[in-house]
Amino acid sequence: MPLNYTSSVGRLFDAVAYVLGICNQQISYEAQAAIELENLANDCLQPDQHRAYDFELELISGHYIIHTDKLWAAILEDLNSNLDRADIAYKFHHSLGKLLVKSVLKLRQEHSFDIVVLSGGVFNNKLLLELTQGLFDKINNMTLLIPSQIPLGDGGISLGQAAVCAAKEKKYGK
Repeated sequence: MPLNYTSSVGRLFDAVAYVLGICNQQISYEAQAAIELENLANDCLQPDQHRAYDFELELISGHYIIHTDKLWAAILEDLNSNLDRADIAYKFHHSLGKLLVKSVLKLRQEHSFDIVVLSGGVFNNKLLLELTQGLFDKINNMTLLIPSQIPLGDGGISLGQAAVCAAKEKKYGK
């Protein structure tokens, strides 16, 4: 099977949305598929009755790689068994939140830290943010920060880049 690498969770949202029949003809605006997938997930009537999909996390050459083979097999199985698309969308969101927590806990074993910042455009997704925050609330001795004064996506990255440049200019006088 060919492998496609990406550092963007957005591509995963796009792919799941496509498989569920969302935006598979045309995209009209940025993040449309992810937004429509979140809207579908919010229609899930019994979210507590669904188990999360499984992701594998593997350390390769100093980087954690997320394998999605089991995720795709389970999504296709749910589709073939006629599970409601809203339930599948919800399970995906819940699974991604669990994966984020699992990743942080693995990294915490290797590097001592007790503060985590949830940032990136994916956290404009209110459902994912709430699910992830709820999972983090169960972890002892962990402080979770969610930016409220700066954008979660590219605008926040730009602000961070500007701050680094300003600090370098101050330090080196350039």
